[in-house]
Amino acid sequence: MKIVDNCLKIKFTAPGCDPNEWFEKLIAQEGIAKSNPPIRGVRLSLDNRFTCIPITPVYKEISFNIEDLQIYGSSSVLLNVSGNWILYEY
Repeated sequence: MKIVDNCLKIKFTAPGCDPNEWFEKLIAQEGIAKSNPPIRGVRLSLDNRFTCIPITPVYKEISFNIEDLQIYGSSSVLLNVSGNWILYEY
């Protein structure tokens, strides 16, 4: 996972699934922990409506514009993305 400009890029894998059949969504919590920097919880949601055959792992990289995760009055926010931490500076 990395941030490039205002985009969060996430690379992940699933065993034997066709990555073209996945529906990805980034879901941010409304609440923000008042710390320095502020902390915001974010979750990656994957929806695959097809059965996966566990053969060879398939890798996919997706990108989300995260400008909406900026917090007024702060120049950075610490994102907890499904249990992984990354600092977003803007």
